[in-house]
Amino acid sequence: MADHHDGLATHPYLQFPENSVGRERVGRLLGRTVVGTAAADFEWLAKIDALQPFIEIVGADTPWWRLFESAMLSSYMLLTVEFLSTFTYEEREGATPQLPNDAPDEPEPQRISFRMLGNAYGMTLSRFAIVSGLYTPEETHTPAYTDAVRASNEAAQHRWWDSISTVEWDPNLSRGTSIRFPLIRYIHRLIASSITARRDSRERCTGADLYYLHALVNRTPCPLAHGLADYLSRQGSRAEGAQVTCGAFITKIAQSLGVISDNPQHLGEPVLAKGMGLKVMNGMRLLRKITQGRNSHTYRLIDPIPEPVREEPEPEEGHDDDDGGAGDDDGGARDQGNIAHEVEHVRYRYRAVRMPPVLSQRIEEMSLEIRRLGRQHRRHDRMLNWQIQMMSSIANSLHIHDPPPYQDDDEDDEDDD
Repeated sequence: MADHHDGLATHPYLQFPENSVGRERVGRLLGRTVVGTAAADFEWLAKIDALQPFIEIVGADTPWWRLFESAMLSSYMLLTVEFLSTFTYEEREGATPQLPNDAPDEPEPQRISFRMLGNAYGMTLSRFAIVSGLYTPEETHTPAYTDAVRASNEAAQHRWWDSISTVEWDPNLSRGTSIRFPLIRYIHRLIASSITARRDSRERCTGADLYYLHALVNRTPCPLAHGLADYLSRQGSRAEGAQVTCGAFITKIAQSLGVISDNPQHLGEPVLAKGMGLKVMNGMRLLRKITQGRNSHTYRLIDPIPEPVREEPEPEEGHDDDDGGAGDDDGGARDQGNIAHEVEHVRYRYRAVRMPPVLSQRIEEMSLEIRRLGRQHRRHDRMLNWQIQMMSSIANSLHIHDPPPYQDDDEDDEDDD
């Protein structure tokens, strides 16, 4: 973590004209704290046998993989503040964000500009997609880039959410904690810590989170370069006190442009990325502890939560399609109206109640602890029996007779009575 430094306020790279946007932004940014970017802990995922399943979902050497890999880089206060003070992204209204240009015969316009260590840069979104490390030059001419559209099929995304979650989609209440699959929940946290990072809880699943999560898991091309550019363009205007968490992506851009080396000494102390390993995954209740031997244990991902048992609303009772019921009084019509009203507002009827993941995990931990204590008790019992046998053997060899049976004083008092 790097707190703001008064010395940076007078640094030559952070000087801007009076009343300029850069001057306004740098004042706010110097009042904020640069923290390490949250990143996937690939080493820890390998230890719990989850790296290969993670790769199968994200893909190897894909734009998403490169985004998560870039998050592992260190951040630098000076570089981050200068970049965010000057970064602008002119998004086209109503246009597909990642298409090279609306008119193929015309060159793609430069819509992104920023400054790094005093050097000014202007580039197209396609060029930004390359220097940010998300796409290779060849990939910017393939459907993975050109077919990526921002327009989303919300109905399909909501249906997909209902298939991976224990509760139905609600734009105001949906949370990552309801995702039934531990790795998908882990990936949601990575997305919520990168291109959709915000100040409030990252367990909450926003509409943007769902859009990107759906695209990632289903391998649907999405405008990832646009998403990163849009995210960075909003960081310079955030209020003082908010943490700056995007420094790793800025470091990647600087390395791609040759502005800094892999280990720049002149930029001051680096702010290391925050790997989402044991501590974070334990806090998210994604792990189960497995005891191995007396003083050894390991971890594995919890099993997916079973899908809730749902059934469609029961049909209306007493309903007949023939004309035989036409002469019924209004009471029957009112009853059927009430049933229809109930069906309209109760979408599903649940026949089973699933235990909350936190409680299920706690019960599993208690069960493991009880088994451990049982094994410990049996070891102590065997040790006690061995000691009794040894003492009896020694007593026999020394011709020591067994002591008389123990009798409680209270029993003697009762006999006297």
